Amino acid sequence: GDQSCIVGHVSPDGFDEISRLNNELVNSQRELGRQKAALERANRELTDFAAVVSHDLRAPLRNIQQLIGLFQTKVPHLVDGRAAVWMKHIVMSAERLQKRIDDTLDYARLGGGPVPYERVRLNEVVDLLARPGLSRDDLPELPCVRWQIELLFQNLIENAFTYHGESPPAVHVGCQRHPGLYRISVRDNGRGIPAGHEAKVFEMFYQINPQSKGAGIGLATCQKIVQRHGGTLWAESKLGEGSTFYFTLPPAAEEAVGIAAAR
Repeated sequence: GDQSCIVGHVSPDGFDEISRLNNELVNSQRELGRQKAALERANRELTDFAAVVSHDLRAPLRNIQQLIGLFQTKVPHLVDGRAAVWMKHIVMSAERLQKRIDDTLDYARLGGGPVPYERVRLNEVVDLLARPGLSRDDLPELPCVRWQIELLFQNLIENAFTYHGESPPAVHVGCQRHPGLYRISVRDNGRGIPAGHEAKVFEMFYQINPQSKGAGIGLATCQKIVQRHGGTLWAESKLGEGSTFYFTLPPAAEEAVGIAAAR
C-alpha cells in the first residue's frame, strides 16, 4: 500500500511518458510566462504612447480654441451671420476632438498592469455626480479601482442625460444582490436603442447617430472597466422608451481577477 509499491509497477515506458509530459508542462509554463511579460510590456507601451500622443495633440488644439476665442471677442465686427455659424462649427469640432482625445487616453490607461484595489462606497461615487433627475438605491461598498469605477458611473450617467428624449431626464441607479454578485443598473427615460444595436453600442467608435456629440469610446471603456473587475456589462432597451445598462460586480472583485486588495 505504500508509494514505492505503486511506483514499482510503472513500466520504463510509463516513466518516459511521465517525464515527457512533465517537460511539456514546464516548457508551457515558461512560454506562458514569456507571453504574459510581453503582453504587460505591450500594455505599458500602449499607455505611454497614448499619453504622449494625447499631450502632443492637446497643445495645438488648445491654441486653436484660444485663437478662435480671441477672434470672437476681439474682432466681433468682422464676423457676420454666416461667419458666426462657421465659427460655431469650428468650436464644436474642436470640443469633439478634445473629448475624443480624453476618451482615447482613458481607454488606453485601462491596458496597464495590476492596480491596487480599495473599498469604495458606491453611494459616494454616484452622489458626486448628483444633478436634478438623478436618483439611486442604497449601493454597496465594494473592493474596486476607484478611478475606474468613478469613470464607469460618470460615462453611464452622462450618456443617460445626454441622450434623453422629449421629457425631462430621469435617471435611476439601482442595485440588486444576487448569489455571488451585485447587479447594478442605470435606467433612463431617453430615446432608447434601436433593436439589434444593444451589443454594438459597446464597440469602439460605434455610434447610432454619427452626428452625436460622443466619440464612440465611452461605452467601450465602461465594458473594459467592468471586465477588469470580473463582471459583465449589457444593455436592454426599447426605442422611444429608454434604456437600462446593467453591470455585475462580485462582492470581492480583487479575488475575481487575482489582484490582492490594497490595505
